[in-house]
Amino acid sequence: MKCFPFLFTIVFLFGCTSSEIIQEEPDLIGAWSLIEQSDKKTPPRVGLLFSTDFQYFDLDSQGQTINRFRPMYWNYANDTLILVNTNTEPHLLDTKGTKTFYVQQLTDSILELNTVDQPYSITYTYQRN
Repeated sequence: MKCFPFLFTIVFLFGCTSSEIIQEEPDLIGAWSLIEQSDKKTPPRVGLLFSTDFQYFDLDSQGQTINRFRPMYWNYANDTLILVNTNTEPHLLDTKGTKTFYVQQLTDSILELNTVDQPYSITYTYQRN
C-alpha cells in the first residue's frame, strides 16, 4: 500500500509522454488560380491564396494579393471549406460574410469547389500556381 502513490506517479508520467497528436498541414495552402466556373453570370474570383495562419487572400489577374482592411479566415474540415470575411458588418457576418463550399476534389494541382449556401449550385475549379 505504501508503493501505490509511487507506482501511480510513474504510470502517469510515462503514460502521458507519447500521446501527442501531430496535425498535418492541409494540401490547401498556397496560391490557386481560377480556370473554370459553371455560372458565367456571377463575377469570378480570379484567385485565392491560403496561408498557414488560416487567413486567405483574394488574388488579382496578375497573381498579386488584393489589399484589405480586416483579416479573412478559412477553415477546412470534413470536405467543407468555410471562408469568413470579417470586413462585413457584424450583424451580416453569418449571411453575407461567410461562404461555405463543398470540396469535391482536392489534389496537388486541382481544387474543385461547389457552393453550399447559394440558391443554386456553382462549381469553381482552381489550379495551383
